[in-house]
Formats: sequence, C-alpha cells, structure tokens
Amino acid sequence: SRARRALRKRGTASTSFCDGEDDAKNPGDDGARPGLRRRGRGEDERTKDAPKVSVVMPVKGVHPESLSNWRTQLRSAYRGEVEYIFVVESGDDPAVPLIRRLMGEAKEANIAIRAAGTSMTCSQKIHNMLAGVDACDARSTYVLFLDDDVRLHRNTIGSLVSSMEANSPEMFLSNGFPFDLPPARGVNFPSYMTMAFHMVLLIAFSHPGEWTKNVWGGCMIVRRSSFANDEHGCRSKYERGGYSDDLILAALCDEFKRTVGAPADCVFPQHIEHTWTQWWNYMRRQLFVMDTYSTAHNKLVNHGMLLVLSYLSLAVTSGVAMCAFDLCAWAHEIVTESGATPGWEVLEWTPERCVSAASFLAFAGAMHGARKMYAELAGMAALLGDEGVTESAGAIDWWRVGAAFWCCYACVPLMAVYTLAKPTVVWSGITYRKRRGLVMRMPTDDERRCMKIERMNSGFGFKVPELDARALLGRLKSAASDYVLVDVRTEKERIVSVVKGSVTKEAYESGANAAYAGKKVVAYCTIGYRSGKYVEKLIERGVDAYNLRGSILAWTHAGGELEAPDGTPTKVVHTWGKAWALPRSDHTAVYFDHPAVAYVKRMLGLAK
Repeated sequence: SRARRALRKRGTASTSFCDGEDDAKNPGDDGARPGLRRRGRGEDERTKDAPKVSVVMPVKGVHPESLSNWRTQLRSAYRGEVEYIFVVESGDDPAVPLIRRLMGEAKEANIAIRAAGTSMTCSQKIHNMLAGVDACDARSTYVLFLDDDVRLHRNTIGSLVSSMEANSPEMFLSNGFPFDLPPARGVNFPSYMTMAFHMVLLIAFSHPGEWTKNVWGGCMIVRRSSFANDEHGCRSKYERGGYSDDLILAALCDEFKRTVGAPADCVFPQHIEHTWTQWWNYMRRQLFVMDTYSTAHNKLVNHGMLLVLSYLSLAVTSGVAMCAFDLCAWAHEIVTESGATPGWEVLEWTPERCVSAASFLAFAGAMHGARKMYAELAGMAALLGDEGVTESAGAIDWWRVGAAFWCCYACVPLMAVYTLAKPTVVWSGITYRKRRGLVMRMPTDDERRCMKIERMNSGFGFKVPELDARALLGRLKSAASDYVLVDVRTEKERIVSVVKGSVTKEAYESGANAAYAGKKVVAYCTIGYRSGKYVEKLIERGVDAYNLRGSILAWTHAGGELEAPDGTPTKVVHTWGKAWALPRSDHTAVYFDHPAVAYVKRMLGLAK
C-alpha cells in the first residue's frame, strides 16, 4: 500500500530516465493524472545521460497475445537509446513473420532478429539469451531480458535502470515480478492451482522495500559487462548445462553477496489458463529446476529449497486435513448426540479442538491477507495503465483459491519424489535430461537422424564444393534457372522418387553441351558418396559443380519436395540400404535387401 500511495503521488514514471506525457486521466486530485513525470529531483539529475539499453527477447513460437505484448515493449518512455533484439532458434520459427510485421509497424524502433541455432549443452532459452547478449551494441550499458508474455509499462525500463544506477555496484541485477490472474469464467481449477503455487513467491517479491532474494527471468536487467566478462562465472554457468536462467543468477547473487533489485512499480499481471496436462508439466518443470546446479553451493541451496518446500507442503496440507477431520467429527458428535441434554464432554473445547479451530482461522486469515495483497497489486497495475486488471482480480473465487492451495501443495511431495527419480522433462516441446545437476537437450528422432547423416558425410573425405540442402532451397527460390539438379542414382532407386525438378545423370550427360550449358550443377544420390565422386569428375572437366551434402536424405530434412515418376508428390524415398534409412520421420524409407537376404528370398520364391 505504501508503494501504491507513492505511485499515485508521483505519477506513472518513477525516475529521471522517463520522459514524455500521458494524456490519460486519473480520477484522483482534480481529475488529472500526473502522467509520465519524474520524481522531484534537481535539474542536473533530470538531464543526465540515460545509459543505452539492449532489450533481448528469447522467442519460441507465438501465442494469441504475443504481438500485443511486443507492442507494449516498444512503447517505452525511457529517455535513453533502446535496441530490441528478438532471438529465435532458427528462421523457421513461427514467430519470425509476426516479428517482421512488428518491424513494419514500428519503423522508427531499432529492432533486429537473430537466429541462435540449436542448443545441445543448455536450455534453448538460455542459448537464445546468450546469443542476444553477443548481438548487443558494444555501447549498451544494460541488457534487459524479457519473456514474450510480459506486458511492459511505459516506465518499466526507466525504473529498472534507476534501481541499478542507484545501487551500483552492489546490485547485480534488478527485476520485476508477476501476479497471476485465473480466468473469470469456467471451472479452470488447474489455473487456480498454478496461482496458488505462485502466491508464496509473490509475498517475497511484493514486500515494501525495493530488493529481494528472488529472481524472475521474465523481466530482469543486468549489466552487459557482467556477461561480457563472465562476472562470478555467470556466463559459463549458463553455457555449461544451464537450465533455469533466474535460479542460476539467484544462487550466484546469494553466493557472492550481491543484491537483487525489485522496484515496486515493476509489477505485471499475467492471465493464465492451464489445462490439467499443462499444470502437471509446469509443476514438473518448477521442481525439476531444484535438482539442477552448477556448483556445490548451488546444489546445497537448490536441494535445500526442494527439501524445505516438500516438508512444509506435507506439514501444512496434512495438518489442515487432520484439523478438518477433527472438526467434522466433533460437529457430527454434536448433531447426533441423543438424550435430553448433550453430554458435557461433547461440547467441551478440548486442546485438540482448540488447535484445530485456530489452525482453520489461521488458514482463513492467510487467504484474507492474500486477497488484500492481490487488491493492492491490482490497484498498482491499474495506475500503471493495465486496463481491466482490478475487475479480473475482483472476480477471483477465494474459496476456490483455498481449495487449490491445499490440492496443489498436497501434490508437491509426491511430485518432488517423481522428479528426483525421472531425469527428463519437456519444456516448449524440447526434452531435457539432467545429469549431475547439469542439463542437456535430448535430440529428437529427426535431429538424431541429421547428426548420423552428418557423421557419415564427415567420413567421406571429399574435397569438392558442397551445398547445404536448406541453402540450396533458398537459392532455388530466387534463381532456379541458374541451377540444374542431377540424380546420379540407379533407375531402380529413381522409380520410387526423385527431387522435384531434377534430371537423371544420363539426361544431363546427353544435353550437357546444350540445355544445361553454363548452369551450376548440383549432384545428389542417397547420402552424398556417389554424387561426390561424380562431382570430382565434373570439376576435372571444368564444370561448375557442387555436391548436395547429405543428398536426398538431407533434402527431406530441409523440407524439400519429392515426386514420383508420374510427377505426383510423394514422401517415399529409396535409401539404398537399411543403414541409410534416415529420411525425415514423416517420410517412408524403402531399400534393397542385403545380398544374403535377397538370395534367400529368391530361393523361397519371395522376391518381388
């Protein structure tokens, strides 16, 4: 409430780093909203240079609110220079077209897209974050990491920068904090359980001061030099099996006695709507992270948190259950008491009954306190410009919150045991495996096939020009007439399928001096060995030739089209032998039998 009163008094900009005016009205004094004004500081303080900030947004896929959230992140009142870097795993990410649309809408903003590539040694989010740091302007003082589900207020960047500047050098990072809003309609009990799980952490974030022991990776700002210089090993801890971006930094700050900022006006309402499956996966990930660590100190802290959380969850939920049973049994005795007058022993307030009643009153008081806390946070968010947040907070069913709190934390001890026993977890469609506290990405079936194809190609030892299948697809889209694809396989293989638009080796040889003169030749076979040998001969003849690395197998993984001899699209590919049956998983591989198997089939009359 103190932070809310201060915010109402000074307006929606809390620092000298914010600029501009807000025409929105506030039903406060004289009906005028203070707007985006600065705190009462001297003129020199107000006009000092604002450090440059690089906003790094690791993105994977999109959801219905992505574009609107990104728009809020671009409408900052920060006076300093800001650059926005969206980092995706690859250019094929569904978010890329939406980001390009945003770049067209906000042409005045400094927006860039970076493809980080696939990570195998840490979580994909951390890999994207580090790629974003590497892409930052060297003049940037701070890096602000944002999740795509965060709706920024106009003062957020200025408030975080002010927190860092005012507490330098003791403060390692400063961050905001979220509070969950479950759907107003429908059952959505899993969403209430997620909200109940977060309420305990919310208390630690929303205390009256501007510091905390917790870190939320959804919105945190650090000095760029911290990662550039690997301060306290922050970057190496990320790169070497890092899974949770926020918990790693929280443990680092605790180990090296660095403070963590949490400005009270950096509060972000988040609408959640979870199914049972989503809730289960979310809880698994929250507990999985407590069994990951990078140092002995980190291990002690994380395992300690998991132990304390499990013990308190078991103690609270079992205690509430026993108290409820005791009170219900007492009520049943009173109702069913026979005779003219109830026995004194039935109505007596025994110590056990007093403890049970007091426990229930304490639980009800805790829910009442949480309700007041939510009302205060909703009021602050409304002052900061979040429309409808007070209505959403007012629609929360607090009886359901109490039930969800008990159900959620009753599951925690069992889920903790399951998490310790199961070394894998799925996050955003990616499977991660932990070993000795470190996390690595488990490759998908297609990724395993691609790696095997690459290993086979590496052993060929060709010294001929090669083209990657994805690169070739891009070139064919822009300059298809400059290339000719030559299939060097046998007729029996080509009967199954060929690369769309390719010609046979015989057809190319017969028309090499006419139709294909001056064109770049790209040869392919099953995996690249036979085509590599053919390219060697073409180069000796002075032909501008290239070997398609991975050949038709790599072509399927790159999304290239295949066609049958009659020109119809197909997803069946001949791979010569079983050892090379490595097309993309949505394709079907056919191959020649081993000579011994073929001989037996012929003897038995089973050969086709």
